[in-house]
Amino acid sequence: MNILHSLKIEWLKLKNYNAFWILLGLFVLSIFGINYIMIETMPRGQITEALAIFSFPKVWHTASYMSSFMLLFPGLIMIMTVTGEFGFRTHRQNVIDGMSRTNFITVKMLVALILAVISTLAVFVFALIFGILEGSTVSFDGVKYIFLFFLQAIDYIGIALLFSMFLRKTGLCVGIYILYALILENVISSILARNVGQIAYYLPLESSDKLIPMPIFKEFTNQIVKTPDVGNLLIACILYIIMYVIVCKLRFEKADL
Repeated sequence: MNILHSLKIEWLKLKNYNAFWILLGLFVLSIFGINYIMIETMPRGQITEALAIFSFPKVWHTASYMSSFMLLFPGLIMIMTVTGEFGFRTHRQNVIDGMSRTNFITVKMLVALILAVISTLAVFVFALIFGILEGSTVSFDGVKYIFLFFLQAIDYIGIALLFSMFLRKTGLCVGIYILYALILENVISSILARNVGQIAYYLPLESSDKLIPMPIFKEFTNQIVKTPDVGNLLIACILYIIMYVIVCKLRFEKADL
């Protein structure tokens, strides 16, 4: 059974999965919403250049930064699609029907990639719209932040896939994922930053979070928080993504069905 056929099977599972489409829709709306709220709170009238963060080219940076706060959504979608397989034992049925374990986990990774692409396209489109509505001339300077958001999305979705492969229970996986992303890693990072230094910024999610700094008062913030060079953070982020791929693949191929 080839990958294309396996993808068709995955599509048949997802197209009638209401929770998947509801969460995906809420995620796209949340990207619009958080940026809209931000733009509506900006001062009007004689707005200073430093605060014109939704005009081109700054809008690419702003939209990527603001949208990154919503990245738990695609991670939760990933968890639901994977742990649902274990809960209903459809993963076992797929293998019995001829799908190889490698194909099964490869398809899940492709779903993770597609979710990251959808997330990135949503940010790109909304950034373009908000920039145009601000009346500025379209510029693609700074569009690199959209690519950095793409890596950040893969990082969040990848670690969600990793948790799913090991925990397998939807409720448990969702709880630990949220706990880790919102609390645990931040606590560990704070302790390390206080006692060790920049190694704190090389944790799995922290490495991708720091790729996109706060767009307002960026220079001032960088003086207070000495983050590593972007190139080093990129390497760390990519290495984590590679690790997710390898570990998830080995876990599913070797674990009991």
